[in-house]
Amino acid sequence: MMLLVSLAGSFVACKKDNVNPPFVIEGKWEGKLGTAPNSPNSYFAIQIKPGGVLERLNSSGAVTGTGTWQLAGNQFSGTYTFTSGTVVEITGNVDKGSNKVSGNWENSGNEYGSCPASKTNF
Repeated sequence: MMLLVSLAGSFVACKKDNVNPPFVIEGKWEGKLGTAPNSPNSYFAIQIKPGGVLERLNSSGAVTGTGTWQLAGNQFSGTYTFTSGTVVEITGNVDKGSNKVSGNWENSGNEYGSCPASKTNF
């Protein structure tokens, strides 16, 4: 009986705690895009790369715009230009615990809206 208690105790002692890795903004973020005043319902994806490089992706994964990004605390901001020449500015609040960004966007065509997104690759 003591052997069983000893073995059970050793399994408990060896159990590793689940520790989340540190937050990293780089990766692919996907969500929905909406043009005010409509709710977000169009596909939205950006690839955030090291060194401040930002790519806008279409639903096939092709790059349709390029630009830059920065993160200051929980505030994300970026600007990218579509191949058509339209410039888009995005800003958002990053929830590092759930890997989500809730933000807004506006472009040089006087359109604006919101773009909630979640990190889809790490």
